[in-house]
Amino acid sequence: MPRGIAGASLGLAAALLPLLVHGQGRAPTAEPGVPRAPSLSLLEKGARIEQVVAGLQYVEAATGDGKGNVFFADLPTGRILRWSASGRLSIIRDGAATPMGIGVAPSGQLIICEAKGRKLTVTDADGYARTLIDAYQGKKLNSPCGVWVDASGGVYFSDPRLDHGEQFEQDRERLYYLRPDATEPTPAAEDLRRPEALAAAPDGRTLYVADVLDNKTWAYAIGANGSLSGKRLLAPTGTRGLTVDERGNVYLISGAVRVYSPGGDFLGEFRGPGPAYSGAFGGEDGRILYLACNIQKPVPGAPPGKVESQGGLYAVRMTVRGRPPTAQTTEPAPR
Repeated sequence: MPRGIAGASLGLAAALLPLLVHGQGRAPTAEPGVPRAPSLSLLEKGARIEQVVAGLQYVEAATGDGKGNVFFADLPTGRILRWSASGRLSIIRDGAATPMGIGVAPSGQLIICEAKGRKLTVTDADGYARTLIDAYQGKKLNSPCGVWVDASGGVYFSDPRLDHGEQFEQDRERLYYLRPDATEPTPAAEDLRRPEALAAAPDGRTLYVADVLDNKTWAYAIGANGSLSGKRLLAPTGTRGLTVDERGNVYLISGAVRVYSPGGDFLGEFRGPGPAYSGAFGGEDGRILYLACNIQKPVPGAPPGKVESQGGLYAVRMTVRGRPPTAQTTEPAPR
């Protein structure tokens, strides 16, 4: 068992938990707009889920670098962590202001959406963070949430209105694109009610965007200079998290994990030991899907209804790999 980090008792867990796979003996969740599926062959036969990191408070923003490493955040502490391809846990940085999304740039730098800080930051190989962008047309961003970085280093990010206790200055909730050489973002889509999670197809030509207020997930064609066009419905449900495999299948992670083909066909769904709201592929062969799960448990001795969140990172073997890396990267060094 590795040492705890800052007294948080982070560690490895050997417990194996069964996956609830809809279409394999269990009926899918009865939720409006969510179709049923006969099976999900993307899971390795006999797959079970394993907890690999425990002792966190509330885990979010899981993302992979395409080289087997997975980055994720513990929201209450603002800590950014890495679970390496070889299964080692390390801290990348502390003090991020509610890190809701993490993107990996071609350089290996991490682009972090700090929702409470109302900004995007860049974390370099030494763990040093600087502000990338914090305003549009001279007004503070709302609360950046989802992020994806393209092969040129351009940054797509969503800017919904999440509750952070401050007055909003922007007149709407937008999806932006920040060109590599720009200091001001450009609205990429203004026809979304509340954009949050982002992901892209393996070839980088399609951007997927979850609209949680409209409860839909959309696909856009990516054009020259980061422009988006050809909006089409991918899934009749929104989601908190998105990831994509090598075949282009899109994983909507919001409590359960629901999988759609690139064309929008529903392939199936499964659940882990608790609600998952983000996930990413990693591992030495790229066939492990890591899920950031947060389990609510009653507080001993507290009034009924009082719960605390116990966050952890879980892993399940798949028959497919994650999408390849945007480019060759140099990873941020752990501290």
